[in-house]
Amino acid sequence: MVAGNIMPVASFDAESTEWKIAHLLDRDDDIAWWLRLYSNGPAFIPTSQDGNYFPDFITLDNSGVYWLIEGKSDRNANDADVLRKKETAEHWARSVTMANSGTGITCSPPRPTSKTPGLGPH
Repeated sequence: MVAGNIMPVASFDAESTEWKIAHLLDRDDDIAWWLRLYSNGPAFIPTSQDGNYFPDFITLDNSGVYWLIEGKSDRNANDADVLRKKETAEHWARSVTMANSGTGITCSPPRPTSKTPGLGPH
């Protein structure tokens, strides 16, 4: 099992940005766990423009903060598609934060099963 990854395996293109991020997450003592998300998987954020947004990773740090991570190269950081993803993720994070403020809601990592619960409606 990959250290830090809550699933038994994660797949990547050879030495891709996502692969490099996974290695950084594995070596970061402040990361409790991480999960690789896939564009054909059940975890996504609905968008108003073009279907669903599938972040590359969700992580939990040792302070209890969840992170959505989307890896992009510097040369692609200001592409329209990347900026749309950023805006979608920020909107989703604000919505979730406002909806859960003061409720005492906590999350735990998904358990490895044939289906991992989604972040959006199915």
